[in-house]
Amino acid sequence: MNIAYRLSGLEFLFCENEKYRFFPIVADNSIEYKFAKECLRMENIIHINIKNNSLFSKLNSEEIARFSDLGEKLNASEVRFLLVKKSNAFLEKWSQKYKITLISPDYNIGGKIENKIYFDTFLSANRLPKPVSKVISSNDDRMPFPMTILQIPVSSGGEGTFLIKTQKIFSELSRKFEKPLLARKYQKGMPLGVSLFIDKEKIYFTALERQCFHAGKNNSVGDFIGIQWLPYTFFDYKVYKKIEKFLLQIGRKLSLEGLQGLINIDFILDKTGSIYCLECNPRLTFATNQILSQKELRNGVDYIDLYVKNLKTREGISSLLPKSTFLGCQMLISFPPQTKFPHAIKTFIQSGFFIFENNLLKEVELENRMDFLKLKNGIFYYNEIDKGEVYQSSIQIGTVIANFPLYSLKTGKLNKAGKEVYNYFINQTL
Repeated sequence: MNIAYRLSGLEFLFCENEKYRFFPIVADNSIEYKFAKECLRMENIIHINIKNNSLFSKLNSEEIARFSDLGEKLNASEVRFLLVKKSNAFLEKWSQKYKITLISPDYNIGGKIENKIYFDTFLSANRLPKPVSKVISSNDDRMPFPMTILQIPVSSGGEGTFLIKTQKIFSELSRKFEKPLLARKYQKGMPLGVSLFIDKEKIYFTALERQCFHAGKNNSVGDFIGIQWLPYTFFDYKVYKKIEKFLLQIGRKLSLEGLQGLINIDFILDKTGSIYCLECNPRLTFATNQILSQKELRNGVDYIDLYVKNLKTREGISSLLPKSTFLGCQMLISFPPQTKFPHAIKTFIQSGFFIFENNLLKEVELENRMDFLKLKNGIFYYNEIDKGEVYQSSIQIGTVIANFPLYSLKTGKLNKAGKEVYNYFINQTL
């Protein structure tokens, strides 16, 4: 079975499966094409032509389908499955035209669940643990909690989420955005994420990931900087049992909503062991490529099989958090929001493989990209900028995938190695 995916998504980058052939999609003459051929030595590449001269890396799935010959190229390569992070009405109609099956959660159900107000109501209706909250209507301008998290209903990551400490700032922000808005009482604790795979009969858990953030500007919660996988021994056994019970409850309730496939749940764990669910992302997430490449993060369950075939299998382990020892992580490299630059980008680090030794990064070449998974101190860097691109506020430079920890497991802050790696890519971009 042939499955195509957008290369810059990275989900299948280090995933191998005997049952499937993966076809990375790149645009001709793009930095992604050079990356696929020279760095990754990939085969089965699908080259598409972008009709409006836009940068491939800046286009979403719908724009690529609209403004390229992707449909014709998939048909010519006999590819019948296409992985997309989020579907929509246009992509569904487009896929029918080219007889392509989209691998994606149902966009109608997923769109509802991703809406912050809808999901908050869903949690309340099902008596699932969550922070105290209030919907801010058009005629309500009062700050409901001493420290308030204000959210735009349709937003992702740290974008559209603000930590507010004063009535003045609350009033300014609540007038700035279209209402209704969701206000939540700020909840102290450790921000965690976990992915669930919901099929027709079972619910599968991945290992827990600690979510890490930069310090915010203008009262925002702060830009998401990455994830650090936590070993199963990090928490007490009783804490894991409580988390598993919560995940089963919310998984079953989401299943009753009609949601299936891979989803991500964000929640807070406070110092007493209490859980507060924050949001649900029913799509592929930042963590997906390591989930698919590291069996111990998913109890060895074949998620690709589940995703493609929607199997009614009773095999494998479900409803248990994997007893993982994996300490790898992922990091977003971006300039702080307050950084200002007078010029366009002139130099940067190309995508490639590195070894971190003696507090230094050393670039290495690999004959087979899958050998990266065997490198104890291995780092893969994916460059996301191009020469001549103009610096913007908080511009994202690239993504780091590491086989070892770059964050403190306890605090979520960059550890010594993390600071060296982060500064290396920042300082080499001019």
